[in-house]
Amino acid sequence: MREIKFRAKTIIGEKLVTGNLMYWGGDYQIWETEKDGETHNYQVIPETVGQYTGLKDKNGVEIYEGDILGMPEHKHEVWSGSVYYKEGGFYITPNGAESILNTYRTGRSIVIGNIHSNPELLNASTSDASNNNL
Repeated sequence: MREIKFRAKTIIGEKLVTGNLMYWGGDYQIWETEKDGETHNYQVIPETVGQYTGLKDKNGVEIYEGDILGMPEHKHEVWSGSVYYKEGGFYITPNGAESILNTYRTGRSIVIGNIHSNPELLNASTSDASNNNL
């Protein structure tokens, strides 16, 4: 069973935070719990909220809805796309071809950014790949 958690950008400072998503007093908030048990809550930008997929990339980085994955399927070509939720599953649409996200794909990919901080990466090229160690 996968862990249910969310990630979003804070309204103040626009930093990415992860944790439980709450709607409280008209605001969306992420409640983040530190390893020592201390809890922090952050008001977040609703459009940046993404759910954890339960999957990790080949480097062990958690993959969230809205992440941009780089997948070096061919030696001189980078396959990149953003992660989204649809009809009970997480998908990616690189080069216009919709694919379900699974451990086979994520085990060969790396998170290179997200659609809120790095939208330009959706058009990844070979030079982008070398800059991101793909």
